[in-house]
Amino acid sequence: MVLCLDTDWPLIAIFSCTNPTRHTTSDQLAYVIYTSGSTGLPKGVMVPHRGVVNHSRAVIQAFELNPCDRVLQFSSMGFDVTVEQLYPALVSGATVVLRSEESISSTHHFLHFVEQHNITVLLLPVAFWHEWINGMVLLQASVPASVRLVAVGGEKPSRSMYERWRKQVGDFPRWLNGYGPTETTVTALLYDPIAANYDPTQGEIPIGKPIANTEVYVLNSDLQPVTPGESGELYIGGLGLAHGYLNLPEQTAARFIANPFSPDPQARLYRTGDRVCQLPDGNLEFMGRFDFQVKLRGFRVELSEIEVQLEQYPSIQQAIVLAQADATGNLRLVAYLKLHPQQFLNSSHLRQFLQAKLPDYMMPAAFVQLDSFPLTPNGKVDRQALPAANLEVTAERPITPPTNATERQLVQIWEGVLGLHSIGITDNFFELGGHSLLVARLADQISQAFNVHLPLSILLQAPTIAQLAAVIAQPLEMKSVVELRSGGTKAPLFLIHDGDGETLLYRTLAQHLDPDRPVYGIQPRSNAYHAILHTRISEMAADYVQQIRDLQPEGPYYVGGLCAGGVLAYEVACQLQQAGQSVALVALLDAVYPALDRSRWLQTQRLERFSKAIRGDSSTTLLSSVRKLAIAFNKAKNLLHYETQAFLQHHLDRAKLHLFRYCLDRQQTPPRFLQSLSVRKVYLFAETQYQPVNRFDGQLLLVRATDGEGRDRPYQVMYDDPDLGWGKCTTQKVCVYDVPGGHSSMLQTPHVQVLANILQRHLD
Repeated sequence: MVLCLDTDWPLIAIFSCTNPTRHTTSDQLAYVIYTSGSTGLPKGVMVPHRGVVNHSRAVIQAFELNPCDRVLQFSSMGFDVTVEQLYPALVSGATVVLRSEESISSTHHFLHFVEQHNITVLLLPVAFWHEWINGMVLLQASVPASVRLVAVGGEKPSRSMYERWRKQVGDFPRWLNGYGPTETTVTALLYDPIAANYDPTQGEIPIGKPIANTEVYVLNSDLQPVTPGESGELYIGGLGLAHGYLNLPEQTAARFIANPFSPDPQARLYRTGDRVCQLPDGNLEFMGRFDFQVKLRGFRVELSEIEVQLEQYPSIQQAIVLAQADATGNLRLVAYLKLHPQQFLNSSHLRQFLQAKLPDYMMPAAFVQLDSFPLTPNGKVDRQALPAANLEVTAERPITPPTNATERQLVQIWEGVLGLHSIGITDNFFELGGHSLLVARLADQISQAFNVHLPLSILLQAPTIAQLAAVIAQPLEMKSVVELRSGGTKAPLFLIHDGDGETLLYRTLAQHLDPDRPVYGIQPRSNAYHAILHTRISEMAADYVQQIRDLQPEGPYYVGGLCAGGVLAYEVACQLQQAGQSVALVALLDAVYPALDRSRWLQTQRLERFSKAIRGDSSTTLLSSVRKLAIAFNKAKNLLHYETQAFLQHHLDRAKLHLFRYCLDRQQTPPRFLQSLSVRKVYLFAETQYQPVNRFDGQLLLVRATDGEGRDRPYQVMYDDPDLGWGKCTTQKVCVYDVPGGHSSMLQTPHVQVLANILQRHLD
């Protein structure tokens, strides 16, 4: 049902104005969230309302949240940390601020975003916090003054990084270390090092003490308490305990056991698998895992999941995966492989095989071939006896030394970022263990060292030091076409950048498509100082057409893109047809026709935002009424300030954009202060003035996302037109598919497989 607030008041008045009757009990499920399983398959953790309520109240108290706070919602909705970033803030009347993708692309952008939005509370993954510290030290920056609390979690924080943090920012803002499995509702223990007088020289950062209504026990294998200072397995009980795993009674019984210390026969404990010890002050110290589950860059990884995929490779008989620390102390995955008789292994082919099945963070950094695995006396693989892998040098690669000063400086930067030595100028960044967090860190350091602007996707175009040095040496303009996957004999698929100018997001999709079809990404024309060098859609498309035809002179052509990339793909296809070329596929991935009106949806969102900003509780006492008015006033004032700042920023950006266009149209060098104009701002400026000249003569393929919130919200939620406006842009009926996932997450595991299957059907 669609309600128009201007005309539908008689219909609205029919409904009751009282709160609906609540039938939910504290024992009913609030959510089911999936996490890694010991069988190689994910497990659905069933969390009841009482756990969420108890967690929210405990966090509000521990973080001292209040209506004046502004909390950053950092994590993906697929992680349980989102529960901690949303509900305590909303319950306490604080504001939740959704981050943009651009905000985490570099330390500079993140600091600017936090300062611009007056963030007061940051809840960050340890891996990102580590990179943030490195970036601040590099930039000689500090935490914005608005921030009063930084809490980290997800894996063990480095005490050396904590020392760097204190040296860089001092004792303020307050810093907390959080610990908790998904099975105990996000956070079960918290540690405040300042309050505990923690000395980094005396040991690792503890995980702290339990939050309210949470019990912890350190037990031996006989479920008996160990003495303080002795290590044992951590068991957790209390109100935060999950019901168990969805449709997995055996695994639930193994992990959720009867509480031997409680008179209540229904009381249970969760067996964490973590080895801890109790310190003299009562805090707990994390000492490692008992099983084969590890945390990598904030992701909980079940090593058996990787082993399952490795053993599907034809020449591999058995695989064992371990996490091993590199020279910088960061965990990296090592795969130990036993091959079938008379079989050989090509590491490059194996990596390509795994890239189609595993996300980047689960990709082994090294492969070690063994004739046989060491065994324990009872015949099981002795993982402790496996030889340590040499993470400094990857097999099958010669070391090519640098030939000039730029390459030598890049080698130093790469060695620092990757934690490796003996890196050659022909080594591939991703094959050395590079990932998205390290890409952002690398871009920071290169920009600082060479005073150039490089998009994150530059590592697709130039993944080696030799190639990167060539780009830096001739930075006037970089080509738009980057290789996402090479090889194959069929006509290539060209995927055009999104609104942020990035093509890295297509990398997983490319690996899921037919290997006989090469896949290229098209990124914006840019130079060392400006992220994009066109301010009109038609000009962007004309440039991309020329570069596509340089690579593939004649059709048929296959083009597509997500969101803004879909709009650009449509214009590219039209221009190719105008040039007399055949276009076999235009894939619009959750893309909307620019002129389609969504003003009603935007007005509804604005009205809801204002309504939520001034809404208070329903109490009627004088004290509560005064409190409600005060909170409503503060929220309305904050909202007005936000709207005013957004209005002024919009008009300032428009002035900059017109000046930017003026300079480009006259082939003049734009002033350096226009470097702050992002690809998104320039693209949106171009899109507002875009009017297609011709209709596409053929069928358009529209793939719509179906699930997602916030930045991941699908376009079909915002528009009434099922074709998202594309029906009038083609001579044939639009072919529409719905896929699971949100606007961006449709390109991520596991949803990307469904998307790839649809594209493959239309590519063949």
